[in-house]
Amino acid sequence: ATTPEATTPQQPAGNGGAAAGQTTQQQPATQKPSTGGGTSSGQTAKPQPQPQPTPQPPATENKGPAVSDVASAVEGALAPEGQMMSLTDSDLSSLYGLDSSSVEGFVGKVPMMNVKATEYLVVKAVSGKAETVKNGMLKRQADLDATWKQYLPEQYELVKNYKLVTNGDYVLFAVGENAQAAVDAFNSAT
Repeated sequence: ATTPEATTPQQPAGNGGAAAGQTTQQQPATQKPSTGGGTSSGQTAKPQPQPQPTPQPPATENKGPAVSDVASAVEGALAPEGQMMSLTDSDLSSLYGLDSSSVEGFVGKVPMMNVKATEYLVVKAVSGKAETVKNGMLKRQADLDATWKQYLPEQYELVKNYKLVTNGDYVLFAVGENAQAAVDAFNSAT
């Protein structure tokens, strides 16, 4: 007879695990571990890691409409005549004295030829820099005033009646026959 210490309970073939309270034997090396997601008879399922939701980037304080959307509304209302040229970073610096330290985004257009004074610039200023942007736009208006004062009186009237509007971090500079309509579109879009 054998003593209880020498006896090890045996698993039935195909059990794949032990019932509660039983001691298990090590599986032979030739047997592959199960890769299925379920359980087989008597086998305890291993907890599967649950997918975690993708973290959202932190919300920034400077949210709002896209500058391009605001500019499209402004341009549609301003209805400039003739061909217009989009402003570049270099133009923003040379014409308005502004750079990326105060401007988060911008869209602006000026006439390709100096026979019309109509132009606009929509800027989303870096938070707290709207006043700097406004000052750059006032510089531009002074330059336009000096240019058009002796040139075409009809266009000079447009320059004198420019619009400069701020709505939060968004700033609009508009010169043109429909400048007030551009302001209305800007206010609606921002």
